Amino acid sequence: MARTRFAVPSARGRMGVCALLCVALFSVVAGAADSPPKPDGSMLHFTGRTRVEVSPKSGRFEVVEQPLDWDAKQTALIICDLWDKHWCDGATQRVGEMAPRIDVLAKNLRARGGLIVHAPSDTMGYYKDTPQRKSAQDAPLAKTPVEFHWNRCDPSVEPPLPIDDSDGGCDCDPPCKTVIAWKREHAAVEVFPEDAVSDQGREIYNLFVQHGIRNVLFCGVHANMCVLGRSFGIREMRKLGFNVLLVRDLTDTMYNPRSYPYVPHDRGTDLVVAHVEKYWCPSALSSDVLGDPKPLKIVFAIAEDEYHAKESLPAFAKAELEAKLGAQCVFLESDSKTDLPGLEGLKEADVLVMFLRRRELPPEQLKAFQVYFDSGKPLVALRTSCHAFQNWLEF
Repeated sequence: MARTRFAVPSARGRMGVCALLCVALFSVVAGAADSPPKPDGSMLHFTGRTRVEVSPKSGRFEVVEQPLDWDAKQTALIICDLWDKHWCDGATQRVGEMAPRIDVLAKNLRARGGLIVHAPSDTMGYYKDTPQRKSAQDAPLAKTPVEFHWNRCDPSVEPPLPIDDSDGGCDCDPPCKTVIAWKREHAAVEVFPEDAVSDQGREIYNLFVQHGIRNVLFCGVHANMCVLGRSFGIREMRKLGFNVLLVRDLTDTMYNPRSYPYVPHDRGTDLVVAHVEKYWCPSALSSDVLGDPKPLKIVFAIAEDEYHAKESLPAFAKAELEAKLGAQCVFLESDSKTDLPGLEGLKEADVLVMFLRRRELPPEQLKAFQVYFDSGKPLVALRTSCHAFQNWLEF
């Protein structure tokens, strides 16, 4: 493991970190250049991620990835509750950030023969005279094994969600007032003539039978609420026997970090995505579904008490790596001496940057590091990360 003696807040430290990261990034880019582009056509080729319990009732899960090949002409994209405005200002902002990318995904799938279903609940009056709304209403009635309704957490299938959203989940301070703020789908997502508009599971199921749909992609909001629970949501579609997949970078949660488990908002979303992967369906990145070149994913593991790395490293990464290189930076931070949550994300990392000091992590977290080290992918270890794992010999 490399040892690098740079104090990050200093000018010398910034230069040193930049130089090290550039070397690591170069090796990743060079390796990626040898990967052939994915072919065009009606087939979707991507990787689905699930989580499998290592042994019954152990409560310990490992990430499992497998290639999926779906015929685009048998695939539908449901855009769930991507409203023009949410009662929570934070939710409205995050929807606005993901909406353009959802439009790209919809246009790609549509061009390859897939069906796009716009499902902004409670706004059907806005679309009542459109052909897209009428196509959903006029689809022939299909036999169904279920009654369509809101699907709450099913204790026979899944435990409670890993976040507390009982306060409504608004992360604004003070919390926003709960009102019906939406009138239509977000304007950044274009509705084409061949699309459908519906917020009813029965109508959408009729459409799917009519169009020969076997596979369903989900994007939109919110993963812990409507995406799972609507009458057209993940739980319902799985019960109906469809192949279902969540596009995990195009969803969000209603979660307030002031509630359990008291983690940043994005981490709350990650926890809910992991819940979906454990109990309901795989997930994938939109870049994987689209066949885009993936942005470099740089994971920062930060756990130290002396150098203010939790402030300096994210600031450096956003200015130098995200803004200039287009990298995706993920920050795993902890003040605990014995816990660093989120290390399952190392499996997707292209580069690992560590700034760690004097930690005694549990064996499963040490194993996550070991798996990454053994992968041969780039590693940058700052300051005294070489003696970060005080119990490594015991592991």
